[in-house]
Amino acid sequence: DPGALGEIPNNFSVAQFVPQLAVLKDADVFITHGGMNSISESVMYGVPMIVVPNTVEQSLNAARVEQLQGGVYLEQDSLTVENLQSTIDRVLADPEFRNGLERIKKSFLDSGGVQRAADAIETFKQGYDLN
Repeated sequence: DPGALGEIPNNFSVAQFVPQLAVLKDADVFITHGGMNSISESVMYGVPMIVVPNTVEQSLNAARVEQLQGGVYLEQDSLTVENLQSTIDRVLADPEFRNGLERIKKSFLDSGGVQRAADAIETFKQGYDLN
């Protein structure tokens, strides 16, 4: 409930749902929990990430995003206004994050997409007679 948040600054928008792809089209940086859908969408739109994970899986995703220079991994326990702001400033100022995203995006596009994934699953199933 947005009303439970108290006073909202004038330069903030608060909603229970936003169309993430529409927002990413205009975003300069994306603060995310680090789910694979969110990461993939951020990569495809070229928006550098600040990943603040909630789960072990998301922590692994965050570490990989940082390793590939698509964004920065921030631990929830150490998150402060100051380190979030300095991380946003760093991500926006350093072109290597956008370069990293371009490399990741290229690897996504070169991987063969949905058809190659479906073919790999079918090949796996045949190898184990799972049809």
